[in-house]
Amino acid sequence: MRITFVLPRPFLNGGMRVIVQHAKGLQELGHEVTLVLRGSRKRSLLRKIKDLFAKRRFRPLKPEFFHETGLNVITLETDRAVGAADVPDADVVIATWWTTAAPVAALPKEKGAKVYFVQDYGAESTPQEPLIETWQLGMNVITLCNWLADLVRQHASPPLLEIVPNGIDAEAFAASVTAAARQPQDPPTVGLQARGSYQKGTDIAAAALCLAAREVPGLRARSFGFSPVRGDIALPAGSIHHRAPSDEEVPRIYADCDLWLFPSRKEGFGLPILEALAVGTPVIATPAAAAPELISARNGALLDDFAPETMAAAIVEFYALPEEKRRKLSDAAWADARKYSWSAATRQFEAALEKAMAASG
Repeated sequence: MRITFVLPRPFLNGGMRVIVQHAKGLQELGHEVTLVLRGSRKRSLLRKIKDLFAKRRFRPLKPEFFHETGLNVITLETDRAVGAADVPDADVVIATWWTTAAPVAALPKEKGAKVYFVQDYGAESTPQEPLIETWQLGMNVITLCNWLADLVRQHASPPLLEIVPNGIDAEAFAASVTAAARQPQDPPTVGLQARGSYQKGTDIAAAALCLAAREVPGLRARSFGFSPVRGDIALPAGSIHHRAPSDEEVPRIYADCDLWLFPSRKEGFGLPILEALAVGTPVIATPAAAAPELISARNGALLDDFAPETMAAAIVEFYALPEEKRRKLSDAAWADARKYSWSAATRQFEAALEKAMAASG
């Protein structure tokens, strides 16, 4: 297939990495893949200074990042929407961000069957109506989990809706983790990713840990994130926070925990779940994003609600288990992560594109 991904202005976040991962994987499978990027926005000196001190959700990426992937890359001269003249003729053309959806929907038929890759529910601080309108453009949809698929179905009836979960290179991610690191921690240590957004539920996890600490002596948290833990978030005494750890440090943080918490109220997929499982750390998760598909009593605990009391009870229950049972949870976590390889995910993505192409005639 000739496949075109239409991207927004380049920035660094998990969703952009997923797009590049699939694009590279499809090229390795023998497909002709092109990325079309919006150009960089020209910023005034004042804007640059404000951006330097602002809390940025995304970090800008230079176009060179994409050229270094070995993919065919077309970069527009300015930050504008794509038009027919910018996009090569293809079998499939994919909108990858809500701002790219309407321009892709307007492309002529020779640019390919139109697919919308939906990875998220939209930013917490922005209106949902413009995002929902993009789901109603009549394009075929690929998304990451049942939660997102159900959300799209609440507002639209796409001709095709396929679910393709994200993957993880579990062996590479866990390469630095030894068997010794998977032993019970002393003192008892529970991990979480500390994020400022209300939707990410750091407040739920923190409250749960403080409640659980009343019954689990010495319980502490080990967290990481781009920023310090917010001042209004209280964690148990002795807790450790890693600010902006390197890619090499992150697997060790997961592994140095008996248990990992996924407390999100809303999430696109929930990659921290797979990352924790990959190093053998069981996960207690709220019923958000892909957690219902990834977590069960086999490898952790899937909660019924978002109450800190429910999460605290699950933490206490985990520490009451005999060591043999906790070892089985860890072994199952390790094994389950390896079912979600990137090669398998990209083959599912490929199959979804083939369905979209067939459905479009």
